[in-house]
Amino acid sequence: MPTPSSLEHWYLETVSGRRRGLLPSLTRGALTIVSWGYGLGVWVRELVYAWGLIRPLRVPARVISVGNLTMGGTGKTPAVIALAEQHRARERVAILIRGHGGERLEGVNVVHDGQRELLPVSVAGDEAVLLARRLGDIPVLAGKDRRLTAQAAVDRFGATLLILDDGFQYRRLAVDHQIVLVDATQPWGLGGLFPAGTRRDPLAAFARAD
Repeated sequence: MPTPSSLEHWYLETVSGRRRGLLPSLTRGALTIVSWGYGLGVWVRELVYAWGLIRPLRVPARVISVGNLTMGGTGKTPAVIALAEQHRARERVAILIRGHGGERLEGVNVVHDGQRELLPVSVAGDEAVLLARRLGDIPVLAGKDRRLTAQAAVDRFGATLLILDDGFQYRRLAVDHQIVLVDATQPWGLGGLFPAGTRRDPLAAFARAD
């Protein structure tokens, strides 16, 4: 059975066009068709927020989002750590993270309360625990709904600055500063829009970045 890493390699080689032959060509064609549906969903999402049909929640704290345009790593975690360390001396900082890889993603999950680590990797995910251990005295909250974790960070920990990890595609929370990171070796990703490529948004989405 193929390992996750080998499947990822096959996928990247296929969507990039480096893998040649009939099967890769047919696969790219099928993925392109699926990507039209994904792209339509992204377009509708942007339209809904642009027209004000859904209004993002604004909490009484400044919100900095750190995200990217593509799938995969672009250094978001080191950037979140650097921002938190830069602002911790003059603001009450809290980190909001979805908690990929963790079992408990519903509601509000306090990974670290600023004094001690409360949740293990199996529950909160490895990235959330990494942030908690690295930052130490800064609350880290995990959960799918960042509106809930944002409000909890303000109400329970008196946070004045929220750093939203992987927040570029998350539109339900009002953001004051939108930081978008790119991979310098592949700034526009491989291929096209997911799943025909590694872009999570069309390039026009850069207009939302600060």
